[in-house]
Amino acid sequence: MKNLISIIALALSGCIEPPQQCRHTSECDKNQICRAQKCEGLISVESSQTDISQQAVPDDVGPDFEEDAAPDLPPHPCASASHPLAGDLIINEVNANVAAGDDGDANGDGKRDAYSDEFIELWNTTSSTLRLDGVEVRVGDAIKWKFDEPYCMPPGQAMVVFAHGAPNLSPDIPVVVAETRLSLSNSGGSVTLTLEEVELDHFEWGPDAECSWVRAPEGAIDAIPVPHTMCGGLFSPGRCCDGTPTQDGCSAPEL
Repeated sequence: MKNLISIIALALSGCIEPPQQCRHTSECDKNQICRAQKCEGLISVESSQTDISQQAVPDDVGPDFEEDAAPDLPPHPCASASHPLAGDLIINEVNANVAAGDDGDANGDGKRDAYSDEFIELWNTTSSTLRLDGVEVRVGDAIKWKFDEPYCMPPGQAMVVFAHGAPNLSPDIPVVVAETRLSLSNSGGSVTLTLEEVELDHFEWGPDAECSWVRAPEGAIDAIPVPHTMCGGLFSPGRCCDGTPTQDGCSAPEL
């Protein structure tokens, strides 16, 4: 047995050459590196790597497939609509000085609150749907609401921006909640609509009226805001002064 082992060892030593001794890679053959004073063969990067790009391409895609192409995004819900121009989207009503007592509950949540019952009413004055993504509502210089997501506003429709609270208006009245105080001053102030720094509308209200301020006639870009009590009631978020839907057209108040 001892002799057999010696014969096998001798045969192997004749088939496998011992590693070449070295002190530097330059002393080794091509595609070898000096490691631990012995020349060792390099592993080919090209032969060891799998072609990832070939694996990533499904079998059923065409020749125009791009590995880094962005996934298909859902179409904009009102892609055929236009962004508003000046006068297309206006501020029609602002409730800054919330009326006292239960009568001041403008958002319909069952309680009067000096901040959550403040609101800004926007109105599409055109006969076409508007896309509002990018539109900003500014109180003074502060942005209080921005339409970051796609939003389609039908012709003649009014929508309301409240602050905080849980508005409980009629289901057909669109409402957004700013989750921040609108900071509408009781002593008077201004609200501006902008789109990419272009002014769409500007609304100013005065002091002392414990009710909203509303354009008269409603929906008119050049109409001067008046206290809501001049056309009846304290406020009418999302509605005409007389409570009818804005889509039906608002009659001019008898001032």
